[in-house]
Amino acid sequence: MALSDAVQVVPPPDPNLAETTTSAGLLRPLAHLLDELGHLVARLSDEQFTRRDAGGVRGSIGGHLRHVLDHIATLVGAADSADICYDHRARGTAVESSRAAAAERIATLATGLARIASRSAHAPLRLSARLTPDGAMENMPTSLAREIAFVQSHTIHHNALIAALARVQGVELDDDFGFAPATLAYQRASGE
Repeated sequence: MALSDAVQVVPPPDPNLAETTTSAGLLRPLAHLLDELGHLVARLSDEQFTRRDAGGVRGSIGGHLRHVLDHIATLVGAADSADICYDHRARGTAVESSRAAAAERIATLATGLARIASRSAHAPLRLSARLTPDGAMENMPTSLAREIAFVQSHTIHHNALIAALARVQGVELDDDFGFAPATLAYQRASGE
């Protein structure tokens, strides 16, 4: 099948549906990624979870996981407050060094994602971000749907790093772990 046959054109959302469209469908892939991470944490040893700089990748599985979970937690919190800032994170928490703490945080965030699933995907949010190390915080409009897409993409990116750290330590993962949906769709369409 040609790649052009695999691409589907999605019409823009109907503005009349803005009040009733929920985030449930958009959150399913992110919830699946969270579930995959939970299964991975359960299979790792403490040493594998905390081993730093394996295979040329900086950090540890626990460190990358904490970073991903911080972003998911920010998303969950923003659904209630309408303000979102990924720059305020707590580094060096127990999630980085304790598989039990990581598993507990994953379960809490899974509940949080389920809680915000009924929110309108079009709910407006205000994103604050530091775009340069010396610059002031910039504020910009966004939506819950856009931030769900960002957090999913960010999670996949870090899952690729987690996969490299895990594989160099002999941990077997599904072939799709850490690959973006667009990459997988291309591979399937092109027969790679």
